[in-house]
Amino acid sequence: MTDSRVGCEFILDQMDKKVRDYLINQILVLAAATMTSIQWIPGHTGVRGNEMADQLAKQALEGDIICTNKILLHDAVWYFQRRSEEDAQQWYLDYSSELGKGRKYFQIQNTIPHRPWHFKLDLNNKEVRTLNRLLSGHDFSRYWLFKMKLADDCICESCDVTEDAEHIIFYCVKYAATRQLY
Repeated sequence: MTDSRVGCEFILDQMDKKVRDYLINQILVLAAATMTSIQWIPGHTGVRGNEMADQLAKQALEGDIICTNKILLHDAVWYFQRRSEEDAQQWYLDYSSELGKGRKYFQIQNTIPHRPWHFKLDLNNKEVRTLNRLLSGHDFSRYWLFKMKLADDCICESCDVTEDAEHIIFYCVKYAATRQLY
């Protein structure tokens, strides 16, 4: 029996996982081998031994002897994952604001998500690449070709206006028939 509800919930959460925290795995293996149940009880309810355990815990905090515990693998992995995510987020903010790179995409996606936007979508690499170019504004329109010095100007040959992705997709007369299909 334990009065640590959080501990019981953590053990319960780890029971069905393939990769468990080492210490929790040891507890579960030992409990199964000895046919022991882990039971939560509310603290300070007169259960014999509970007051003694609390008193010993307080004495341990006041003592001079320091007991060091190795950090659990689960906790170390979690710490470094969190730290890595925080560092990446900070780099992304700095890169977008200080250098001015990726400003348009930053307006759409101002944090680095845990999973890419296309996670679990039925898209092939070419479709993801094309959509990323549209989202970031780096497409193969005459506007960008002109900026990269690959075209003489940024003007649409059919409409005589700036040819960017928005113009091609929504307005260009050259693609009107294609738009009608969708």
